[in-house]
Order: sequence, then structure tokens, then C-alpha cells
Amino acid sequence: MRQRPNPCLAFLGGVLCLALGLGEVLARELSEPKAVTSISAPATFSVELWRSDQALSRQDIAVTDLDGGELAPDVDVQVDQGRLTLATPETDPRQFVIRPRETSALQLPAERTVLPGGVVDLARADDPGDWFRPTLLASPLPVAWDHGLRLYSTRIFLGLRGGGDQDDGELERPVTVRFGFRGMAAAPLPDVTLKRAGIEHEQVIDLHFLPTTRHPVLELRSALGDADLEIDVLHRLELVPLQGSIPGFGLGTANVEVLHLEPHGAPAPVDRDTPVSLAIDGPGTVEPLRLVIPAGASSARFSLRASGLDDVIITAHAAGFSDSRTVHQHLPLLPLAAALVGGGLGGYSRRFSGGKPRFPVGARVLEGLLVALVAYVAAVLGVGHLGLPPAVAATEAGAFLVGAASGFAGVVVIEMLSKRLLPTQG
Repeated sequence: MRQRPNPCLAFLGGVLCLALGLGEVLARELSEPKAVTSISAPATFSVELWRSDQALSRQDIAVTDLDGGELAPDVDVQVDQGRLTLATPETDPRQFVIRPRETSALQLPAERTVLPGGVVDLARADDPGDWFRPTLLASPLPVAWDHGLRLYSTRIFLGLRGGGDQDDGELERPVTVRFGFRGMAAAPLPDVTLKRAGIEHEQVIDLHFLPTTRHPVLELRSALGDADLEIDVLHRLELVPLQGSIPGFGLGTANVEVLHLEPHGAPAPVDRDTPVSLAIDGPGTVEPLRLVIPAGASSARFSLRASGLDDVIITAHAAGFSDSRTVHQHLPLLPLAAALVGGGLGGYSRRFSGGKPRFPVGARVLEGLLVALVAYVAAVLGVGHLGLPPAVAATEAGAFLVGAASGFAGVVVIEMLSKRLLPTQG
């Protein structure tokens, strides 16, 4: 008879085999070296901020990527007496923007100046000063009046300064700088892109503007920081001809005002009597010869009489400022034609007076034309006897009146003279 196996003994044997197998595996794991995945420690560095004082706190600082997005909340940022310490995992971007949260109010600088904010590069952050900073300067300052453009004009240089002793390097991505205006009228400025550090990579912008307030402001906006830059603008001297054009050949005058103005166009009274030096480029004379802006006033006036038909350029200097304007001359064809028409009608009307005419009508018309031409020139020069002001005589209606009256009277005078002279000649 076959003996059946004992179930208990079989169970115990299986447990023993399993235990031996686990022990062998455990011994193998302990004897063989195991690769361990290292957890990188945060990168920690510190930089000098733009305000090394205790008033600058963490709430005043924004730490962003180059697109302006705030860093993750787990980034450790500490500020202590104007120094910022930033600890960030290596998985974050290698370049960070550190900037003030609020818009900085500054004066537009005349020397190359580092603006608040900048970009820290983890690969270059061993030195506290080793980070990219935006720089700005403007020239000339204070901004002076450009009488050729009839605007204030300056040039702006915007760039990046590299960290430490090296003025090189570049950003991972370019940063765009946009401009705006407050308190002035100007054409829109193009956006500026900053990427490489160094003076040779600076961007140059020409700014031409007309202030509308006493303190115009250039607004600068970028991911590196926002700044409102107040512009120092000088007073100006402005020449304002009251007539854009005058009759040529000395037949007209131009009244010109000399104005001492603040940048936004408000009168700027002078503290004491201020002489005005005038220079004329072209044939012409001015009156009075000695021009002064009285103390407490902001303007003076003179008159210009030119000759020929060439343009006349007037330049004025006073109180350290200058301006130049061009006065155009034109041939007064319409007033002259009106004077001749009036003279011809005046001479023709003599035929309707009493008495038999001694000369043909054509001769009377010709005499009226000649007399009217002389009378018109005399009237606009102010030496006529009709009692018309020169400004009125220079108009078409005034010239016609001068021509008609002088044409009629001139023919009468010529007839009287001819009566006396002809018998003698006979």
C-alpha cells in the first residue's frame, strides 16, 4: 500500500524554500552598489540693489522672468539693507529680472546712468555686481529750442551694461522698451529692443517735442522696469511775424514780435531790461534799431521793410537764447492791378467834365494809369496826401480808391499845365 505525503511537512518545506530565496535576493542587493539620484541644492546668490538703504523691503521688489511673469512662490527672496538674496531651483530659468514694483520717478540724465532693475544670470552671479543693468543718457541737456524744426530736440542713448568688469554678454531673449509721453506733444517713438551689453550696442532715439506743461515727462516701460523721466527744458526766444508775407520792392512792412517764453509757451517776463540783437540776412531794414524787452515784460516788437523779392531771414539773440524766421516777399499784383484800373477809370471820367477835351480819351486813360502808379507807391510808403493809412492803401480796395482819385486829379493837373505850356511853345 502506497503511503500518502504529509501535508504539514509539504507546507513547511515551501515556506523554507521561500525564505531561502528571499534571503539570497536580499544578500545580493546589499552586496551590490546602488545608483542614487541626487537632489540639486538651490542656487543662491545676492546682488546690490539700486537703493542701498534699509527702507527697501521685499514688498518693493519684483522678481520675474524675461517676459515679466512672477517667479514661482517657492523661490526664496530676502532683502537686507539694500542687498537681495535669491535662492532658486536649477530647474528655473537661468536669467531673472529684478526690478522695482512701482514706477521710478527720475530726471532724464545728461550722463550715462544705470536705471533701477536688471537681469541676473545664474551662470555669472558669483560677483554681487555681475548682472545686466539698463543704461540711459540724453544729449544735449537741458533741451534747447531748435528754431529749424520749431521744436525742442534731444537724442537718447539706451543700452545694457554687463556685469562686473566685463561689459559684454547678452540676454537669453531680447527685451522690448516702449516709450510714452506726458505733458508734451511729439511723434510716436519706435520700440527699442535690448539684447547685447556694451556701448556699441546702444540704441539711439531722436526725440523732438513741444511741451504742453512746465515739466514734460518721457515714460519708459519694459520688463526690466518702468521709469518716468522728467525732462529739463530751457526757456526759448521766439520770433513771430504778424504777416506771413509782405509786398516786395519795399512796398510793404512786416511787424515782428520777439517773445521770451517758457517751454510750454507761457510768457516768461524778464527780470531786467534785456537788449535784443537783430541780424538781417537779405536786403532790408528794421525799426527801431535798438530793441529792448523791458523789465517785467516778455515781448518787444519791431518792423521790417525789405526790398526786391528775395526772402529775408531775421535772427534775434536775447538772454542767451536765439531764434530765426524767414519773411517771404511777393509781387503785389492784385493791389497794383486795382490801382491801375482805378487810374484808368479816373482818367477816362475826365471826358464827362465840362469843356471840349483837348486830348483824345486814350491819352487821358494813359495819363491816369501813370499818375495812379505813382500815387499807389506813394500811398503804401506813407507819403501820399489822400489820408489813407499805408496798410489800407496796400489792399485791393484801397489801391483802387487811390488810383481812381489820383487818375482823375492827375489828368486835371496835366490839362492845366498843358494850357499854360502849349501857347508859349506855339
